[in-house]
Amino acid sequence: MTAPYVTQFPSPDWCHQSVLKSISRSPAHYAEYLKSKERKDSPAMLFGRAVHAHLFEMTESIVVFAGERKGMPWSEFKEEFNATKEILTEEENERAHACADAVRNDPVAGPLIKGVLVEKEYEWIANGRKCAGRIDVLGPTWLADFKTTSS
Repeated sequence: MTAPYVTQFPSPDWCHQSVLKSISRSPAHYAEYLKSKERKDSPAMLFGRAVHAHLFEMTESIVVFAGERKGMPWSEFKEEFNATKEILTEEENERAHACADAVRNDPVAGPLIKGVLVEKEYEWIANGRKCAGRIDVLGPTWLADFKTTSS
């Protein structure tokens, strides 16, 4: 699922970073990307989007499930919110919030995300090809892309 705060822009035929990423792996990966157009989600991707939402104060895209991802309560909750919200457990939400706080309080990273534009979308033409991208952080003299990693 794509996070609700992330719009699909401008149209699917524009070349996005994710398309370029697939072709950089191999022509076969690019061909598969073009066939599926469906992104397989993972717990790491969900966590990254959750941290991103907390970091850039877009938490309206998050809903917290108080319980485990199993049984009827989970199924009903998922059915109600899955298409419109990022569903996190309480523990996942706390971890994402703590990670975002760590970035904000970091002496190097913290100042780079204050008073800046976030989620800035751009479109351009390169060699006749329509391209589009989204910059996480755009400061007066810098730009940044926020990623989470596991160790």
